[in-house]
Amino acid sequence: MSDLLRIALVAQLPKKERIKKSVLEYRKYAPDITTQWQKVKQICTQAERFEQTVLAII
Repeated sequence: MSDLLRIALVAQLPKKERIKKSVLEYRKYAPDITTQWQKVKQICTQAERFEQTVLAII
């Protein structure tokens, strides 16, 4: 299982079951998440909603 898939699956867990991640962890995976954004949105519906919200604002 890829790191990207693991991150997306963790995002779907209830808050109390999630692993807390530091800013450093997010920065570490930011380039992969950016290049694989279409896959992230397919795996995590919250990512799709996030994108739509950001696009509506800008």
